[in-house]
Amino acid sequence: MENEYGKSGMEKNETTLIFDIDDTLYDQVDPIIRAAEKAVGEPLPDEMRFYQAFRVRSNEVFDQVESGKLSLTDSRILRFQYAMKDLGIDVTPDEAGDFQRFYEENALEIRLSDELIRFFIQCRLRGVRMGIVTNGPHEHQLKKFFILNLDRWISPYMVVVSGSAGYAKPDPQIFRIAEKKMGLCPAKTWMIGDSLRNDIGGAKAAGWKTLWLARHAMPFERAEDYHPDLTAFTEAQMCGMLLQVISSESAGMNSLAIE
Repeated sequence: MENEYGKSGMEKNETTLIFDIDDTLYDQVDPIIRAAEKAVGEPLPDEMRFYQAFRVRSNEVFDQVESGKLSLTDSRILRFQYAMKDLGIDVTPDEAGDFQRFYEENALEIRLSDELIRFFIQCRLRGVRMGIVTNGPHEHQLKKFFILNLDRWISPYMVVVSGSAGYAKPDPQIFRIAEKKMGLCPAKTWMIGDSLRNDIGGAKAAGWKTLWLARHAMPFERAEDYHPDLTAFTEAQMCGMLLQVISSESAGMNSLAIE
């Protein structure tokens, strides 16, 4: 007997892996940098400094959108203007609007790496449940889910987006919503994400286990502030660590069954 996301005869695993999307399941640097340089018509003086500034400013304006102090449209203009200002460059609202348009066009081209595709195939063969918890507008984030072809391995039902959930990471409530919707056991659920504050801090507060993907860690981010259970610096490390987790937790369940 088969269903869309696996066969009943496949190995079953109690571990559930919940992923962030942006800068976790695809590298967000390239589409952002290309959009910024196209918007201003010249190379950026320091690409990584801009990217880091953009992430900080994005979080700042996102919090204001969540609290109702700022519209989503205005936040998308301001985050680019603020990030460029941090580099000593003034940009107009029109240029900031161009950036957002170019960024959305680039987002249509995002793809899973071969490393992640091999990993998801392994997870499916082992019967590992997987899901998504992501911040952002519902339709925008769901579009990324399908562009990345994540529905090959993850049911769209196993997706929670802050824009429709009413709560955003790191608020523990969005993790509680995911638990109820997906039938999760916190002690057997792993949150995998790039944001120490949103993904790791929020999930730890909800009692989940955590893996921090620190490939683009900010200078001020310190693992000891949030204590992730695991830290990976590359996709390959992340995938290897998670496969070890799956194997060890599965072995633990099997030993309990034998006893």
